Amino acid sequence: MTTANLLQIHLSSLQTNIDCSRQICQKQRLLKQEIDLPPEIKEAMSALRLAQKKCRQLIEQRRKETTAIEDEQEAAFVAMNPEMDAKRAAQIFQRARDTKEMMSELPSKMNCPGGILSC
Repeated sequence: MTTANLLQIHLSSLQTNIDCSRQICQKQRLLKQEIDLPPEIKEAMSALRLAQKKCRQLIEQRRKETTAIEDEQEAAFVAMNPEMDAKRAAQIFQRARDTKEMMSELPSKMNCPGGILSC
């Protein structure tokens, strides 16, 4: 993602002739390995497209892995409760997962000193 952002900033600076070297240096420090920035607009556009495509592929791969893990966890929960109907156990697992996700989206007291109303 940082690579795509870096290339976007570089492309923008090439198109508008605005010096963004400070922002580019900050982004380069975030990367494990610095990338060579293309000197021309056409090359920068193609590099940006490749970086964006790679980001989309990584996001898609991560989603598939997460889905597979969730399916395995559900199957394990159903297997651990043989006295319960499989459909009922799956519903309980889904409800627990939804509740956990909903609770994680609520603001915490540490991040919000005055409670929920002050956020």
